[in-house]
Amino acid sequence: MISITNKGPFNDPDPEGWRDYEIKINNDIIATFRHIRSDGLFVCLEKASEAAAMNCHSMRNNKGGEMKKLEQAHGLLEQAITTLEIIYNIGGDLITKDELLFGAIKKIAKAQELIYKD
Repeated sequence: MISITNKGPFNDPDPEGWRDYEIKINNDIIATFRHIRSDGLFVCLEKASEAAAMNCHSMRNNKGGEMKKLEQAHGLLEQAITTLEIIYNIGGDLITKDELLFGAIKKIAKAQELIYKD
């Protein structure tokens, strides 16, 4: 499973302020990043994608096959982010937005499949 987890601080009086996040694949932390919550989901996902990519590039020589899968997963997540940005920016038709959202979810699921596949 791929997870992006808000690690706090939880005692910050500003609910929209800076937070620390970690990205995990299964139980392994692959990257961390900081994000201002008020910037929204799309910026958060972009920062997660960038943090994961930086980690992939730094580990490239350590795990060739694993790195290729992570890079493919990163590409799929970037496509999903682009789709989510389109959904956010278009108006009107909820059916079209639902179809786009479903497509983004399928890309995220494919990214997870690439990571878990032996």
